Amino acid sequence: MDLHRCPKTSDGKQIFLPNIFPGIVQLCYAGQGDEPGAGTYSKTSGAASRFKGPDFQIGFSSGGPSTKSVEWRFLEWVYLAGGSVKFVGADLGDTVELEVNAPASPATSVDAGTGNAGKFEIIPSSGLHMIVPGPLCAVFGVGKDWDVDLTELEEDGNEDEIPTLTKVVPVPAPDGDGCYDWDEETYAVSENLQGKGAYNLFDFAMNLGLWTPGLCLLGSGLEQMETANIKTKRMLPQWTYKVTAVSHDPADELKIVWRILIGRKNITKTGSLGS
Repeated sequence: MDLHRCPKTSDGKQIFLPNIFPGIVQLCYAGQGDEPGAGTYSKTSGAASRFKGPDFQIGFSSGGPSTKSVEWRFLEWVYLAGGSVKFVGADLGDTVELEVNAPASPATSVDAGTGNAGKFEIIPSSGLHMIVPGPLCAVFGVGKDWDVDLTELEEDGNEDEIPTLTKVVPVPAPDGDGCYDWDEETYAVSENLQGKGAYNLFDFAMNLGLWTPGLCLLGSGLEQMETANIKTKRMLPQWTYKVTAVSHDPADELKIVWRILIGRKNITKTGSLGS
């Protein structure tokens, strides 16, 4: 950094501002996702592209449903740092919340002992399993009765430089004891046979967090939820975002729009310009 070029106060002190994002990403106030969370494409001819998913808005009308949701994904990893919500016509009982979810990772049942993976039930009799690489099955006391394809990709018709996503969905292992790793450049998922990976795979959908749990709305206003002095969270592209709004009385015609503050390597609609 050339300190001679930094802005200074009137008494000559250097001015430094906090930066919530690392230098490899650019600031982006997103008002659209890249694609619907269900994995089908809108506003395009079938090809994946940035910022061509659902608009970040929900409106209610008399006689309509009292709960509405918008679900989306970003097709590349992003840093999430907050957002804002603007609303008109809210009454007591009206709420909005943002959640992030990891879909289930697919696994195929095979003849006993012939698979490349096993399933370890994380809670007895729950039917909820962590997927374990074949070489670690003995450690977890499970059989190699499942096949997991780490290289199988989603169909996305992608013709630009947005990476195609794997069908398996990595979930963070906070203690660094995961069975899998994920590469931020290639988006590849690989086994970690030392049990020191950053991620795990599960055969069930998992909620990763509620960012605005039951945020109450009243009247009309703007809720700012952006701050510079937090540690941003890296969000994987396989994860889905969902905003759910509840209107106590749809006849009040509540309207909600929001934006998400993210850091992203590329902020063009297609290709790698701006990286």
